[in-house]
Amino acid sequence: MLVKNDVRCNWCGWEGYEDELDLIVDLSDDGISHDVPYFKVCPGCKQDDYLMDMDIDYLMDMDIDNPAEN
Repeated sequence: MLVKNDVRCNWCGWEGYEDELDLIVDLSDDGISHDVPYFKVCPGCKQDDYLMDMDIDYLMDMDIDNPAEN
C-alpha cells in the first residue's frame, strides 16, 4: 500500500515512512536558540539534509517508459 507521505533519503537511497525516521537530540553549541532540541534523520546514514517527501501521485503520473516527456 502506498502512502502519500513516503520519505526518501537522496544521500543513501533509504525509503520509508516518516515515523521510521530516527530522532537525534541537538547537542550543538552553535549559539543559536533552537525551538526544538531534536530533529529527524535518516535511519540509514543519520543525515537530515537529504530527506525528501515523495509525492506518490506525481510519481505515479510519470511516464517511466518515456522520461524525457515528463
